[in-house]
Amino acid sequence: MNPAPAWLNGVAGQVKQIAPVAYGGAQSVQPIIDGGGGSLTLIQLEAMAMITPAQKAQLEGGLKTLGVPQEMINGMNVNTIQGTYKGAGDQLTGKAAALEGTAVQLGDREVDTEQTGAGFTPMIGVNISPNEDWNIGIKYEHKTNMTLTNNTKVDDMGLFPDKAKVASDVPGILGIGIGYKGLKWLEAQFSYTQFFNKRVGWGGNTRDMAVWKSVDPTQIRRREIENNGYEAGLGFQFNLSESFAVSLGGLYGDLGVADSYQSDFSYSNPSTTIGAGIMWKISDHLKLDAGVSNTFYQDQTVTFADPDVPNYNDVYGKTTLTFAAGLSYSIF
Repeated sequence: MNPAPAWLNGVAGQVKQIAPVAYGGAQSVQPIIDGGGGSLTLIQLEAMAMITPAQKAQLEGGLKTLGVPQEMINGMNVNTIQGTYKGAGDQLTGKAAALEGTAVQLGDREVDTEQTGAGFTPMIGVNISPNEDWNIGIKYEHKTNMTLTNNTKVDDMGLFPDKAKVASDVPGILGIGIGYKGLKWLEAQFSYTQFFNKRVGWGGNTRDMAVWKSVDPTQIRRREIENNGYEAGLGFQFNLSESFAVSLGGLYGDLGVADSYQSDFSYSNPSTTIGAGIMWKISDHLKLDAGVSNTFYQDQTVTFADPDVPNYNDVYGKTTLTFAAGLSYSIF
């Protein structure tokens, strides 16, 4: 496995070594042209003793290196031979420059930036406990208008200008939770969260900006939301004794984003999370809680346009494994 820039620069170096050979071939026949032999072929020149057999072989060998077949060489006059050599030299020089330019484009890019900002979120909530067995909580968080400011040290991509401001609003959120503990050995919780993210502007697609910013800014898509997102979860705690319990739960979430939202800079896929945990009351004052969860994100295929190559697909997916543990001590 070689990095693309290193491979391209290596090939460019090889091409650069051949170009001087082509230019040298063009220069070597100039005295013949100056002497009036430009219309003669190499066979005629040898027959007239204007070149030696070794010189003829050398000129033919150079042309063959450039891919010219012997049958064509036999019919080429010196003017055509010089033009072929010079044209090949120019073409090789151009190819080497193109390879080196592509190597630069495919080289590493560094970005060192920090985005900071603050927002104010009005919240309202209510908690209802109709009896000792049931508890219901409802909370609404209003949309948070927030602007982030770039603090950029390095930006090889040209996407994060220093001191530039970026809209990063947080959508309104409605959360509902229901808890039940009517059985001594079982507790259950259900939660539902609605994200009103269709009302929020998320800016342009970062991949599109990287590709089209200097070519055709009209091709930059806005990061759109197809449907308001949501999460739904269900959890159970099994009280095996007064001092020990185990829990099990699951969560499904989908933020409802459109393809135009996704890029390898930031993406959001529907996901399913499964978790389990334990509670151990070590003493009257000391308690241990520990848990593990795994989030499985559904693969998403996104099509991108590019000015230099045909449309191509990116596939985004990941898995997140989380461990957590904590000790709590009560002094009362």
